[in-house]
Amino acid sequence: MSGKQWMGGPSDSALVEPALVPTSPAVLEIAGVGIPLTAQATILLLLAGIVTWAAISDLLRGTIPNAANTAMFVLWVAWVISGADTSVGYSFLIGAGVFAVGAVLFHFGQMGGGDVKMLTALAIWAGPSEFLVFLIQVAFAGGILTMAWLTHMRFVAPAMGRMPANDANRFVPYGVAIAAGAYLMIARLWAG
Repeated sequence: MSGKQWMGGPSDSALVEPALVPTSPAVLEIAGVGIPLTAQATILLLLAGIVTWAAISDLLRGTIPNAANTAMFVLWVAWVISGADTSVGYSFLIGAGVFAVGAVLFHFGQMGGGDVKMLTALAIWAGPSEFLVFLIQVAFAGGILTMAWLTHMRFVAPAMGRMPANDANRFVPYGVAIAAGAYLMIARLWAG
């Protein structure tokens, strides 16, 4: 056998050749389709899962768990340690700027605290190379989400016999829009 390891042991049969077992522990394959699963790819998949958790939580409960925002930051630290090309200092400066602006918006009741923290964590992820594109995509998704949400609350819910409370008309689960921008950023980082 020419140095290849086969699942199930050596095979002399020319008719049946089982799949090769990857011999490098650093590279696995997702469902056997040839997509390399490196440490960085794993981190991005975990980030997408946590972003999804935060968006669903915001949609259903109106809150984004602090644990989700903390996990996003911890994954960014793992991303940096894994050797990703990231400007750490500028990423922190961008995060601080986003948090400062978000804190002002939160103070005046224009943005939720969880939204501020989620946007800050993902702005750190975006760094200087992705930040502007990420922010534009979040704003665009937020505009679409706000129009859809207000249309639902103003016309659809009353037509279905559900009358939302007055405060419910002001609530827009902006974590969903932030997640939309995050998914596009994650796709660019994956390809990048």
